[in-house]
Amino acid sequence: MESKIALVTGGSRGLGKDMALSLAKRGMDIIITYQSKQAEAEKVVEEISQLNQKAMAMHFDIPRKFQKRPGKSHLILHPNHSQ
Repeated sequence: MESKIALVTGGSRGLGKDMALSLAKRGMDIIITYQSKQAEAEKVVEEISQLNQKAMAMHFDIPRKFQKRPGKSHLILHPNHSQ
């Protein structure tokens, strides 16, 4: 059986955390990213694990020159992504 994996940026707190937990409750495995809140990210991973889903946290820091550039968004989907 194929499992679905969600990548949630900013998953250590706020809306990102809420989304990660919501997706885990729907049966998805989760990868969250964090910029500076490693301890909080690890707590979210533990919460997801308690929901019997796989989870991991990855440090991800976007260089300032790429932040807040109006009209410059990118979305990359796996080639086998189906809707």
